[in-house]
Formats: sequence, structure tokens, C-alpha cells
Amino acid sequence: MIERLAATEYAIYSSPGHMHRSRFGVFVHIPDFPTRWDANQIFNVRCEKGHTDSFLSELEALYEGTGVSFRKLAFHHTPTAEHLIPTLVASGWDCQRAWMMILSDAPEIPANPQLSIRSVSFHSRELGRIYDDAEELRYRQAQDDRLGGETLIAEAGGVPVGTTGWFVVGGIARFRPVHTIPSYRRRGVATALIRHIIEQTKSHGIQQLCIQCSEHGPVSLYHGLGFKTQGEMWCCVRRTADTGSARE
Repeated sequence: MIERLAATEYAIYSSPGHMHRSRFGVFVHIPDFPTRWDANQIFNVRCEKGHTDSFLSELEALYEGTGVSFRKLAFHHTPTAEHLIPTLVASGWDCQRAWMMILSDAPEIPANPQLSIRSVSFHSRELGRIYDDAEELRYRQAQDDRLGGETLIAEAGGVPVGTTGWFVVGGIARFRPVHTIPSYRRRGVATALIRHIIEQTKSHGIQQLCIQCSEHGPVSLYHGLGFKTQGEMWCCVRRTADTGSARE
């Protein structure tokens, strides 16, 4: 199950025509997004103990010539994390853990009468009213046709206030990132969107639904909605002085 859950995350990064498989993982570099960490990284990293120096050397070789000065790794392999993370942290990398979570037993959640939810095109201009980062939206939309599934908007009084969606990888439905405009945060928008997707995936006959959440994110919200932690994933980034605009 852990491998299948991790595959839903790696599917987001997998951009045909921009990937190179190495002996330590899969490197992706999308020239149209030179400041986005997720568009320039090596993911599904596996590195045996004692091979760290070789891995870091290969990492530099992969980035060479891209013009990208930051570095990013994403991986879920526990033996790799056990020895690689201490080495990276000691070298100035920032390593953050996220939880891979799967829906276990969803409670009955009443509909929010103040919100309406509808499906929109992946490239709907309305999404620009919700995302506060135009570059992130452009990157997400560049991947959406490949990932498929559905994009949703939550409205309050006809005004878009939140968005998420879902896609399927290996029979598991995966949430798209949940975004809520600042003035509507903590007002039930994310809960309403998650509730809607739980119902939608059931109606499509999909038995498993997963989400990923930073350990500093709304973990308790997802637990309250019936999600249980199944495994962990790591995101490690090395920034440099001239990459303050690099985005995850």
C-alpha cells in the first residue's frame, strides 16, 4: 500500500519529455518553471547507506546546465531516510516530513448550506481568483490534462472561495491540493470540498481515497474526516542566496 500511495505523489511530478532516470531516482527538469522546486527535482530517491557521496555527486551532475541553483529531493523509502536525512540536515538542507493518509471510515458530515460546489475545466479562469500564486496555478494546470480526474470550485454567494479536485493512479483516488482564499479559511470550505470528493469517488466506484499532508499541516482535520496515516514521505530542499523565489 505504501508504494501505491507514494505513486500518487510521484505522478504529479512525472512530466513526459522532461524526465531522466538515474540509478538513484527520477530527475525531472521542466525549463518553463525554473523557480519551482517540484518542477526541478529528483524523486522516488533510493540510496543505500555508504553511497551518499555518489548520490550527491550524481545529483549535481543532473542539475548541471539547468540554470537551477536550488536542489530538491522527494522520497518515501524508509532506509534511505534513516541515513540520508541526518547527512543532508548537517549540510544545511531543510527536510520536511509529510504524511500519506488514506480514507478509512468517513463520518457523516452534513452539507454546508452556505457553500455550493461545482466541477470546472482544468483551465478555468475562475481558478485565478482563488490561487494567490499565479505561477503555482500555471504549473498545476500544465499537469492537469495528463493527470485527468476533476477540478472543483466551492462558492459562497456565487463567489469562488476554494478549490481542490481529484485524479486516479493505480486505482487510488488522490486529492489535488486544497486552496481556500484567506478570508474564508477556517469556515468549513476545505471540509465541504473533501466531503464532496468522498461522495464523488464513491459514486464512481472508487474504493480508496488518499491525501498527503505536511506534518505541520491540518493533520487533525483529516483525521476528523476519517483519514488514517499509512506512511511518510520526505521533501528535502537546499536553498541558495539567489533562489529566494524558489517555490515548492
